[in-house]
Amino acid sequence: MPRDLAEDITKLAGLGNILVHRYLEIDLEKLHKTAQEIAKEVVPKFLHWIKNIDPQETPPLPSK
Repeated sequence: MPRDLAEDITKLAGLGNILVHRYLEIDLEKLHKTAQEIAKEVVPKFLHWIKNIDPQETPPLPSK
């Protein structure tokens, strides 16, 4: 995964941490706006990355 995409996904995880640890202090409008902005930026990058993964370079999943 490209470093910039990993960093963007980390931003989304950060929003989850805010919700879990500071729920009562959250400005819901600001949270909604921030989540939309991050998703608008991250989702297209993630989809592009997924669509361009070369199956020949991806190791198989371990079997159960």
